[in-house]
Amino acid sequence: MSCFALFAQAAPISPIPANYPEAGFLFFKGVPVPKAANLTSAGLSEIEQVLRSSYSISFGDLHLADLEPVMINSCQMAAKIYNDRVDKMRLAYSAGVKNAKAQVVEVSVAGLCGIAVIAILASLF
Repeated sequence: MSCFALFAQAAPISPIPANYPEAGFLFFKGVPVPKAANLTSAGLSEIEQVLRSSYSISFGDLHLADLEPVMINSCQMAAKIYNDRVDKMRLAYSAGVKNAKAQVVEVSVAGLCGIAVIAILASLF
């Protein structure tokens, strides 16, 4: 439980920052930020309360170096699994953002080409 408490304290609250609108605009779709890896401060405080009441763990005196080598290894493995999961979600989110930006560029270029064709046709008549 000490290992889990240390992991919960070290995990970032929102590991994937939004860099594209989540809501759609005009006829472009938005890209929602993955929320599966997000922790909340309320959730973390709830974990701390349960661990304190059930296992009598004091968080002020808890340090990774105080754990046994097996527990340190477990904590490192948990952090690696979590970070790998967040990286996969971050890559999927980045791919979605890249596709959405490409859609915006394609539609913008098509619109500008349409305006240019109309202007050229208007100047001929």
